[in-house]
Amino acid sequence: MMRVTWNILGSFLLLLAGARNAFAAVPEATERFHFAEAAKYSEQMSGHAVLISIDGKIVFEEYQNGYSADRATNIYSATKSFWGPAVAAMIADGLLSSYDENVSETLVEWKEDAAKSRITVRQLLDLSAGLAQDLRALKGEGSAQNMYEYALGLRQASEPGERFQYGPASFYVLGEFISRKLGSKYKDPLDYLTKRILDPLGIHYTEWLRDSAGNPHVPNGAHLTARDWWRFGQFLLQRGEWEGRQIVPRDLLVESIRPSRLNPGYGLTFWLNNPNGFGERMSAPSGTPAGVIYPDGYPDIYAAMGAGTNDLFIVPSLGMVIVHQAEAEASGTLRQSPDTVFSRAKFLSLLFTGQAGTMTEPITREFPGQSPLPGGRTDALFDRLDRNEDGRLSADEIPDRLRKLKSNFDEMDRNHDGYLTADEMNPPQ
Repeated sequence: MMRVTWNILGSFLLLLAGARNAFAAVPEATERFHFAEAAKYSEQMSGHAVLISIDGKIVFEEYQNGYSADRATNIYSATKSFWGPAVAAMIADGLLSSYDENVSETLVEWKEDAAKSRITVRQLLDLSAGLAQDLRALKGEGSAQNMYEYALGLRQASEPGERFQYGPASFYVLGEFISRKLGSKYKDPLDYLTKRILDPLGIHYTEWLRDSAGNPHVPNGAHLTARDWWRFGQFLLQRGEWEGRQIVPRDLLVESIRPSRLNPGYGLTFWLNNPNGFGERMSAPSGTPAGVIYPDGYPDIYAAMGAGTNDLFIVPSLGMVIVHQAEAEASGTLRQSPDTVFSRAKFLSLLFTGQAGTMTEPITREFPGQSPLPGGRTDALFDRLDRNEDGRLSADEIPDRLRKLKSNFDEMDRNHDGYLTADEMNPPQ
């Protein structure tokens, strides 16, 4: 483990060594917050890095479990949060009219589809487009060769704007949409993001995954060091400004962190800590002052969050940016099993208060359609497993702990389409 608690002497020595991103001290921060407690918890739970800044000054930086400042981590689904600001930049550049532009104006093959013709850019970004989430093709081992093209042909699982549905489908459609909007000026969406936002911020990714057709992944795949990711967080905290230059218009960027109509806990590619917000399958306990990220307080927190608990938290009321990178085997927003599952809420509580927090057990959110099946059976287990709510289960959605269900998957899949329906999982008695 390597620990750096920033102070004036440390900053001076780093400047002498030619290090990047050395900042002046914020002595009072070490008294008000509990960096060591949060970092210890991170290290115990397979953490790679904890980096924290206040008002643009890095006040704590620690690398753990063999990682160092120059080693990048895959941030997984936190990659999604680059694209809200990218779309804001496109609006500013005149490449699209607004967040509410109909996608079918550009994806013309959707014009004759009664549902898809009504999908807007906003609905792609706030995950209410209603597209089915085919995780086997878009995420699993049987991934589609051209994910952009495959996503365009996905069936409509619900009406646009009817339900919040987390998953990769909308982002791959967004990739094709952006590609067509850019024309020949940029090579692809990642080229635009890099030249328009990342380069001006001095952010260098070490790797960005692509599909077999060469398309950059949109919902995942960015590999960044903690310091490079921190720059993006500071840019967000400063509402699109960087070193005196407004990279993205403030009003367009702020739109990304306003609660969406269907989920107060999600904006346009960012998770929000508003009361009554919910995650993939859980919500904050009733009566808590904030949301699913940290129920005990700071409802203004917003975040980019990825698997393994690779998270970028922005806390405007504290002027704080928090980077946490890890490769946790399991993760959760609220406390599930404190000894085995990393809890983002516990990590933040340790940081803010030095204590594990007062959160109760997570509440599994009730989704529409959880009604009894014929013959007295219930579909509660099916609904819990159907994380993307498309009415069918891929093998990837079944956790390894359900060994019997996983091993019998192919036998239960009676029509051999690679998915289980509720009736296939619970056949009539």
